[in-house]
Amino acid sequence: MKVLCICSSSTVSASLPDFIIFFIIYHIHKLESAQFRVMGPGHPVTAIVGENIVLPCHLSPRMSAENMEVRWFRSEFTSVVHQYHEGKDQYGEQMPDYHERTELLKAGITDGNVSLQILNISRSDEGQYRCFVQDGSFYEEALLELKVADSFFPRVNPWMVALSLILVVLFVSIGLTVYLFKIKGHGPAADALQRELDWRRNIICPVNVTLDPNTAHPNLVLSEDQKSVRWAERRQRLPNNPERFDSSACVLGCEGFTSGRHCWEVEVRAGRYWAVGVARASVRRKGEISHSPKRGIWAVERCGWGLFWALTSPETPLPLSWVPSRIRVCLDCDRGQVTFIDAGDQAPIFTFPPGSVPGGRIRPWLWVGYGSRLCLCP
Repeated sequence: MKVLCICSSSTVSASLPDFIIFFIIYHIHKLESAQFRVMGPGHPVTAIVGENIVLPCHLSPRMSAENMEVRWFRSEFTSVVHQYHEGKDQYGEQMPDYHERTELLKAGITDGNVSLQILNISRSDEGQYRCFVQDGSFYEEALLELKVADSFFPRVNPWMVALSLILVVLFVSIGLTVYLFKIKGHGPAADALQRELDWRRNIICPVNVTLDPNTAHPNLVLSEDQKSVRWAERRQRLPNNPERFDSSACVLGCEGFTSGRHCWEVEVRAGRYWAVGVARASVRRKGEISHSPKRGIWAVERCGWGLFWALTSPETPLPLSWVPSRIRVCLDCDRGQVTFIDAGDQAPIFTFPPGSVPGGRIRPWLWVGYGSRLCLCP
Protein backbone atom coordinates (compact mmCIF):
# COMPACT_ATOMS: atom_id res chain seq x y z
CA MET A 1 0.00 0.00 0.00
CA LYS A 2 1.24 3.49 -0.79
CA VAL A 3 -0.13 6.72 0.73
CA LEU A 4 0.66 10.26 -0.39
CA CYS A 5 1.91 12.46 2.44
CA ILE A 6 2.74 16.17 2.09
CA CYS A 7 4.95 17.64 4.82
CA SER A 8 6.23 21.17 5.36
CA SER A 9 9.96 21.79 5.11
CA SER A 10 9.86 23.92 8.26
CA THR A 11 9.85 22.43 11.74
CA VAL A 12 6.33 21.80 13.05
CA SER A 13 5.56 21.45 16.70
CA ALA A 14 2.25 20.02 17.85
CA SER A 15 0.75 18.95 21.10
CA LEU A 16 0.05 15.30 21.77
CA PRO A 17 -3.79 15.66 21.50
CA ASP A 18 -3.40 17.41 18.14
CA PHE A 19 -1.22 14.57 16.91
CA ILE A 20 -3.78 11.96 18.04
CA ILE A 21 -6.60 13.83 16.26
CA PHE A 22 -4.50 14.05 13.08
CA PHE A 23 -3.68 10.33 13.30
CA ILE A 24 -7.36 9.36 13.62
CA ILE A 25 -8.49 11.62 10.76
CA TYR A 26 -5.65 10.35 8.57
CA HIS A 27 -6.62 6.71 9.02
CA ILE A 28 -10.33 7.38 8.52
CA HIS A 29 -9.46 9.07 5.22
CA LYS A 30 -7.23 6.18 4.27
CA LEU A 31 -10.02 3.67 4.89
CA GLU A 32 -12.32 5.67 2.59
CA SER A 33 -9.98 5.07 -0.32
CA ALA A 34 -10.38 1.98 -2.44
CA GLN A 35 -7.76 -0.76 -2.16
CA PHE A 36 -6.52 -2.13 -5.47
CA ARG A 37 -3.51 -3.14 -7.51
CA VAL A 38 -2.55 -1.69 -10.87
CA MET A 39 -1.79 -4.54 -13.29
CA GLY A 40 0.16 -4.37 -16.53
CA PRO A 41 1.49 -7.10 -18.84
CA GLY A 42 4.37 -9.15 -17.52
CA HIS A 43 6.29 -8.75 -20.78
CA PRO A 44 7.32 -5.90 -23.09
CA VAL A 45 4.71 -4.53 -25.49
CA THR A 46 5.97 -4.40 -29.09
CA ALA A 47 4.83 -1.79 -31.61
CA ILE A 48 5.63 -1.04 -35.26
CA VAL A 49 6.74 2.41 -36.37
CA GLY A 50 3.79 4.34 -37.81
CA GLU A 51 1.11 2.11 -36.29
CA ASN A 52 -1.10 2.55 -33.21
CA ILE A 53 -0.54 0.61 -29.99
CA VAL A 54 -2.43 0.07 -26.74
CA LEU A 55 -0.52 -0.11 -23.46
CA PRO A 56 -2.73 -2.47 -21.40
CA CYS A 57 -3.39 -1.70 -17.75
CA HIS A 58 -6.24 -2.48 -15.36
CA LEU A 59 -7.18 -2.47 -11.70
CA SER A 60 -7.34 -5.67 -9.67
CA PRO A 61 -9.88 -6.41 -8.40
CA ARG A 62 -11.81 -4.83 -11.25
CA MET A 63 -13.55 -1.66 -10.06
CA SER A 64 -14.59 1.64 -11.57
CA ALA A 65 -11.76 4.15 -12.07
CA GLU A 66 -14.15 6.80 -13.39
CA ASN A 67 -13.67 9.09 -10.37
CA MET A 68 -9.97 8.34 -9.82
CA GLU A 69 -6.88 10.08 -11.13
CA VAL A 70 -5.04 8.18 -13.88
CA ARG A 71 -1.63 9.44 -14.90
CA TRP A 72 0.60 7.84 -17.54
CA PHE A 73 4.16 9.18 -17.42
CA ARG A 74 7.71 8.31 -18.47
CA SER A 75 10.78 8.48 -16.22
CA GLU A 76 9.53 11.29 -13.98
CA PHE A 77 6.12 11.99 -12.47
CA THR A 78 6.00 15.34 -14.28
CA SER A 79 6.83 13.75 -17.67
CA VAL A 80 3.13 13.36 -18.43
CA VAL A 81 2.11 11.24 -21.39
CA HIS A 82 -1.61 11.41 -20.54
CA GLN A 83 -3.60 12.53 -17.50
CA TYR A 84 -7.21 11.85 -16.52
CA HIS A 85 -8.63 13.62 -13.47
CA GLU A 86 -12.01 14.81 -12.17
CA GLY A 87 -13.82 12.76 -14.80
CA LYS A 88 -12.07 14.18 -17.87
CA ASP A 89 -8.73 14.33 -19.70
CA GLN A 90 -6.27 17.01 -18.58
CA TYR A 91 -3.71 18.26 -21.10
CA GLY A 92 -2.08 21.12 -19.18
CA GLU A 93 0.99 19.06 -18.18
CA GLN A 94 1.19 16.79 -21.23
CA MET A 95 4.56 16.56 -22.98
CA PRO A 96 4.49 18.19 -26.47
CA ASP A 97 5.67 14.94 -28.11
CA TYR A 98 2.35 13.29 -27.20
CA HIS A 99 0.02 16.15 -28.15
CA GLU A 100 -3.10 14.75 -29.92
CA ARG A 101 -1.51 11.29 -29.98
CA THR A 102 -2.95 9.68 -26.84
CA GLU A 103 -6.34 8.39 -25.75
CA LEU A 104 -7.39 6.83 -22.45
CA LEU A 105 -9.79 4.04 -23.39
CA LYS A 106 -12.69 5.14 -21.21
CA ALA A 107 -15.18 2.62 -22.61
CA GLY A 108 -13.89 0.08 -20.09
CA ILE A 109 -13.03 2.47 -17.26
CA THR A 110 -16.03 1.37 -15.17
CA ASP A 111 -14.56 -2.16 -15.23
CA GLY A 112 -11.15 -0.90 -14.10
CA ASN A 113 -9.59 -0.71 -17.57
CA VAL A 114 -7.16 2.24 -17.72
CA SER A 115 -5.33 1.22 -20.91
CA LEU A 116 -3.72 3.95 -23.00
CA GLN A 117 -3.67 4.13 -26.80
CA ILE A 118 -0.77 5.91 -28.51
CA LEU A 119 -1.16 6.89 -32.18
CA ASN A 120 1.49 6.96 -34.92
CA ILE A 121 4.29 5.26 -32.98
CA SER A 122 7.82 6.62 -33.51
CA ARG A 123 11.24 5.36 -32.42
CA SER A 124 11.38 7.97 -29.65
CA ASP A 125 8.34 6.38 -27.97
CA GLU A 126 10.38 3.33 -26.98
CA GLY A 127 11.13 2.91 -23.29
CA GLN A 128 9.43 2.56 -19.94
CA TYR A 129 5.98 3.88 -19.04
CA ARG A 130 4.30 4.07 -15.66
CA CYS A 131 0.56 3.75 -15.10
CA PHE A 132 -0.29 5.62 -11.89
CA VAL A 133 -3.80 5.43 -10.39
CA GLN A 134 -4.86 7.33 -7.27
CA ASP A 135 -8.09 7.19 -5.28
CA GLY A 136 -8.16 9.59 -2.36
CA SER A 137 -4.94 9.09 -0.43
CA PHE A 138 -4.32 5.59 -1.81
CA TYR A 139 -2.38 5.03 -5.00
CA GLU A 140 -0.61 2.27 -6.93
CA GLU A 141 1.33 2.12 -10.16
CA ALA A 142 2.54 -0.42 -12.73
CA LEU A 143 5.67 -0.33 -14.88
CA LEU A 144 5.43 -1.23 -18.59
CA GLU A 145 8.08 -1.41 -21.29
CA LEU A 146 7.40 -0.47 -24.91
CA LYS A 147 9.67 -1.78 -27.66
CA VAL A 148 9.47 -0.22 -31.12
CA ALA A 149 10.41 -2.10 -34.29
CA ASP A 150 10.60 -1.01 -37.94
CA SER A 151 8.32 -2.58 -40.53
CA PHE A 152 10.48 -4.43 -43.04
CA PHE A 153 7.60 -6.03 -44.91
CA PRO A 154 4.67 -4.44 -46.74
CA ARG A 155 1.14 -5.02 -45.49
CA VAL A 156 -0.31 -8.30 -46.65
CA ASN A 157 -3.76 -8.43 -48.18
CA PRO A 158 -5.93 -10.21 -45.55
CA TRP A 159 -7.92 -11.98 -48.28
CA MET A 160 -4.72 -13.57 -49.57
CA VAL A 161 -3.81 -14.64 -46.03
CA ALA A 162 -7.28 -16.14 -45.54
CA LEU A 163 -7.06 -18.00 -48.85
CA SER A 164 -3.64 -19.38 -47.95
CA LEU A 165 -4.89 -20.61 -44.57
CA ILE A 166 -7.90 -22.29 -46.17
CA LEU A 167 -5.63 -24.09 -48.61
CA VAL A 168 -3.33 -25.20 -45.78
CA VAL A 169 -6.29 -26.56 -43.79
CA LEU A 170 -7.58 -28.34 -46.90
CA PHE A 171 -4.24 -30.02 -47.62
CA VAL A 172 -3.81 -31.05 -43.98
CA SER A 173 -7.29 -32.59 -43.94
CA ILE A 174 -6.56 -34.52 -47.14
CA GLY A 175 -3.27 -35.71 -45.68
CA LEU A 176 -4.95 -36.93 -42.51
CA THR A 177 -7.59 -38.78 -44.51
CA VAL A 178 -4.94 -40.50 -46.68
CA TYR A 179 -2.94 -41.45 -43.61
CA LEU A 180 -6.01 -42.92 -41.94
CA PHE A 181 -6.79 -44.91 -45.07
CA LYS A 182 -3.25 -46.29 -45.25
CA ILE A 183 -3.22 -47.58 -41.70
CA LYS A 184 -6.67 -49.15 -42.39
CA GLY A 185 -8.18 -47.94 -39.18
CA HIS A 186 -6.06 -50.13 -36.87
CA GLY A 187 -4.08 -49.23 -33.76
CA PRO A 188 -4.04 -46.38 -31.18
CA ALA A 189 -2.83 -43.80 -33.72
CA ALA A 190 -5.82 -44.52 -35.95
CA ASP A 191 -8.21 -44.24 -33.00
CA ALA A 192 -6.74 -40.86 -31.96
CA LEU A 193 -6.89 -39.59 -35.53
CA GLN A 194 -10.48 -40.74 -35.90
CA ARG A 195 -11.45 -38.90 -32.71
CA GLU A 196 -9.83 -35.74 -34.08
CA LEU A 197 -11.73 -36.07 -37.35
CA ASP A 198 -14.98 -36.67 -35.44
CA TRP A 199 -14.32 -33.56 -33.36
CA ARG A 200 -13.75 -31.47 -36.47
CA ARG A 201 -16.98 -32.77 -37.97
CA ASN A 202 -18.83 -31.91 -34.75
CA ILE A 203 -17.65 -28.30 -34.67
CA ILE A 204 -18.98 -27.68 -38.18
CA CYS A 205 -22.57 -27.90 -36.86
CA PRO A 206 -22.97 -25.57 -33.86
CA VAL A 207 -25.72 -26.04 -31.28
CA ASN A 208 -28.52 -23.50 -31.01
CA VAL A 209 -27.77 -21.02 -28.22
CA THR A 210 -29.94 -18.16 -26.92
CA LEU A 211 -29.30 -15.46 -24.32
CA ASP A 212 -30.93 -15.42 -20.90
CA PRO A 213 -32.60 -11.99 -20.31
CA ASN A 214 -32.78 -12.64 -16.56
CA THR A 215 -28.98 -12.49 -16.37
CA ALA A 216 -28.37 -9.45 -18.63
CA HIS A 217 -26.78 -6.33 -17.13
CA PRO A 218 -29.14 -3.30 -17.20
CA ASN A 219 -26.99 -1.60 -19.87
CA LEU A 220 -27.44 -4.54 -22.25
CA VAL A 221 -30.39 -4.76 -24.65
CA LEU A 222 -31.35 -8.17 -26.03
CA SER A 223 -33.22 -8.76 -29.29
CA GLU A 224 -36.69 -10.33 -29.23
CA ASP A 225 -35.34 -13.68 -30.40
CA GLN A 226 -32.62 -13.52 -27.69
CA LYS A 227 -29.92 -14.07 -30.32
CA SER A 228 -28.15 -10.70 -30.17
CA VAL A 229 -27.14 -8.17 -27.53
CA ARG A 230 -25.96 -4.57 -27.70
CA TRP A 231 -24.65 -1.91 -25.34
CA ALA A 232 -27.07 0.89 -24.44
CA GLU A 233 -26.01 4.25 -23.01
CA ARG A 234 -29.06 4.47 -20.76
CA ARG A 235 -29.36 1.95 -17.93
CA GLN A 236 -32.67 0.08 -18.13
CA ARG A 237 -35.01 -0.30 -15.17
CA LEU A 238 -34.94 -4.05 -14.66
CA PRO A 239 -35.66 -6.22 -11.61
CA ASN A 240 -32.52 -6.76 -9.54
CA ASN A 241 -33.08 -10.50 -9.37
CA PRO A 242 -30.29 -12.78 -8.03
CA GLU A 243 -29.43 -14.04 -11.53
CA ARG A 244 -28.72 -10.57 -13.00
CA PHE A 245 -25.21 -9.09 -13.38
CA ASP A 246 -25.31 -5.66 -11.73
CA SER A 247 -21.74 -4.35 -12.20
CA SER A 248 -20.00 -6.03 -15.13
CA ALA A 249 -21.85 -5.80 -18.49
CA CYS A 250 -22.30 -9.57 -18.91
CA VAL A 251 -25.02 -11.96 -20.03
CA LEU A 252 -25.24 -15.78 -19.93
CA GLY A 253 -26.70 -18.19 -22.42
CA CYS A 254 -29.92 -20.00 -21.51
CA GLU A 255 -28.34 -23.34 -22.25
CA GLY A 256 -26.12 -25.18 -19.78
CA PHE A 257 -23.84 -28.13 -20.52
CA THR A 258 -22.48 -30.79 -18.16
CA SER A 259 -21.20 -33.42 -20.60
CA GLY A 260 -20.40 -33.98 -24.26
CA ARG A 261 -19.08 -31.64 -26.94
CA HIS A 262 -20.84 -28.45 -27.91
CA CYS A 263 -20.00 -25.44 -30.03
CA TRP A 264 -21.61 -22.22 -31.21
CA GLU A 265 -20.60 -19.12 -33.13
CA VAL A 266 -20.63 -15.48 -32.11
CA GLU A 267 -20.44 -12.67 -34.65
CA VAL A 268 -19.15 -9.21 -33.76
CA ARG A 269 -21.47 -6.72 -35.47
CA ALA A 270 -19.99 -3.54 -33.94
CA GLY A 271 -17.60 -2.24 -31.29
CA ARG A 272 -14.08 -2.76 -29.95
CA TYR A 273 -14.91 -3.79 -26.38
CA TRP A 274 -16.23 -7.32 -25.96
CA ALA A 275 -15.43 -10.80 -24.72
CA VAL A 276 -16.68 -14.25 -25.79
CA GLY A 277 -16.45 -17.50 -23.85
CA VAL A 278 -18.02 -19.72 -21.20
CA ALA A 279 -18.67 -19.45 -17.47
CA ARG A 280 -19.76 -21.58 -14.57
CA ALA A 281 -23.52 -21.49 -14.08
CA SER A 282 -22.76 -20.37 -10.52
CA VAL A 283 -20.48 -17.48 -11.59
CA ARG A 284 -20.72 -14.41 -9.36
CA ARG A 285 -23.33 -11.89 -10.57
CA LYS A 286 -23.15 -9.05 -8.04
CA GLY A 287 -20.40 -6.49 -7.48
CA GLU A 288 -17.04 -6.30 -9.21
CA ILE A 289 -16.15 -9.45 -11.17
CA SER A 290 -12.74 -10.68 -12.24
CA HIS A 291 -12.89 -12.10 -15.77
CA SER A 292 -10.57 -15.06 -15.19
CA PRO A 293 -10.63 -18.84 -14.75
CA LYS A 294 -10.19 -18.36 -10.99
CA ARG A 295 -13.63 -16.74 -10.96
CA GLY A 296 -15.20 -19.28 -13.31
CA ILE A 297 -14.82 -17.51 -16.67
CA TRP A 298 -12.87 -18.80 -19.70
CA ALA A 299 -12.90 -16.37 -22.63
CA VAL A 300 -11.07 -14.24 -25.19
CA GLU A 301 -11.43 -10.46 -25.06
CA ARG A 302 -10.93 -7.45 -27.29
CA CYS A 303 -10.26 -4.20 -25.47
CA GLY A 304 -9.62 -1.30 -27.83
CA TRP A 305 -7.51 -1.07 -30.97
CA GLY A 306 -5.09 -3.95 -31.48
CA LEU A 307 -5.55 -5.43 -28.00
CA PHE A 308 -6.79 -9.02 -28.18
CA TRP A 309 -6.01 -11.55 -25.48
CA ALA A 310 -7.09 -14.73 -23.72
CA LEU A 311 -8.38 -14.10 -20.20
CA THR A 312 -5.91 -16.35 -18.43
CA SER A 313 -4.22 -15.30 -15.15
CA PRO A 314 -2.40 -13.14 -16.16
CA GLU A 315 -3.83 -12.42 -19.61
CA THR A 316 -2.22 -14.04 -22.68
CA PRO A 317 -1.79 -11.67 -25.66
CA LEU A 318 -2.94 -13.27 -28.91
CA PRO A 319 -0.57 -12.66 -31.86
CA LEU A 320 -3.21 -12.15 -34.53
CA SER A 321 -2.72 -9.74 -37.43
CA TRP A 322 -6.41 -8.85 -37.19
CA VAL A 323 -9.18 -9.63 -34.73
CA PRO A 324 -11.74 -12.13 -36.09
CA SER A 325 -15.29 -10.92 -36.57
CA ARG A 326 -16.84 -14.37 -36.12
CA ILE A 327 -15.64 -16.71 -33.36
CA ARG A 328 -16.52 -20.36 -32.87
CA VAL A 329 -16.58 -21.49 -29.23
CA CYS A 330 -15.97 -25.25 -28.81
CA LEU A 331 -16.65 -26.72 -25.36
CA ASP A 332 -15.60 -30.25 -24.48
CA CYS A 333 -17.15 -30.92 -21.06
CA ASP A 334 -15.70 -34.42 -20.77
CA ARG A 335 -12.13 -33.16 -21.23
CA GLY A 336 -12.67 -29.88 -19.39
CA GLN A 337 -11.43 -27.91 -22.39
CA VAL A 338 -12.63 -24.91 -24.38
CA THR A 339 -11.26 -23.89 -27.79
CA PHE A 340 -11.75 -20.69 -29.81
CA ILE A 341 -11.57 -20.80 -33.61
CA ASP A 342 -11.77 -18.08 -36.26
CA ALA A 343 -14.96 -19.17 -38.04
CA GLY A 344 -13.91 -17.25 -41.13
CA ASP A 345 -10.77 -19.22 -42.02
CA GLN A 346 -10.93 -22.07 -39.42
CA ALA A 347 -7.66 -20.89 -37.87
CA PRO A 348 -7.21 -21.64 -34.14
CA ILE A 349 -7.29 -18.62 -31.83
CA PHE A 350 -6.66 -20.07 -28.35
CA THR A 351 -7.28 -23.24 -26.31
CA PHE A 352 -7.65 -23.53 -22.57
CA PRO A 353 -5.96 -26.94 -22.10
CA PRO A 354 -7.72 -30.14 -20.90
CA GLY A 355 -8.72 -29.95 -17.26
CA SER A 356 -8.95 -26.14 -17.26
CA VAL A 357 -12.76 -26.15 -17.10
CA PRO A 358 -13.88 -28.15 -14.04
CA GLY A 359 -16.98 -30.26 -13.79
CA GLY A 360 -20.41 -28.75 -13.25
CA ARG A 361 -22.86 -26.85 -15.42
CA ILE A 362 -21.18 -24.55 -17.97
CA ARG A 363 -23.04 -21.81 -19.85
CA PRO A 364 -22.17 -19.49 -22.79
CA TRP A 365 -20.93 -16.08 -21.56
CA LEU A 366 -20.59 -12.66 -23.22
CA TRP A 367 -19.22 -9.33 -22.04
CA VAL A 368 -20.41 -6.36 -24.12
CA GLY A 369 -18.67 -3.02 -23.65
CA TYR A 370 -19.30 0.50 -24.88
CA GLY A 371 -20.68 0.69 -28.44
CA SER A 372 -20.47 -3.07 -29.07
CA ARG A 373 -23.02 -5.52 -30.45
CA LEU A 374 -22.69 -9.32 -30.55
CA CYS A 375 -24.91 -11.84 -32.31
CA LEU A 376 -25.28 -15.61 -31.84
CA CYS A 377 -25.22 -17.16 -35.29
CA PRO A 378 -27.92 -19.67 -36.29
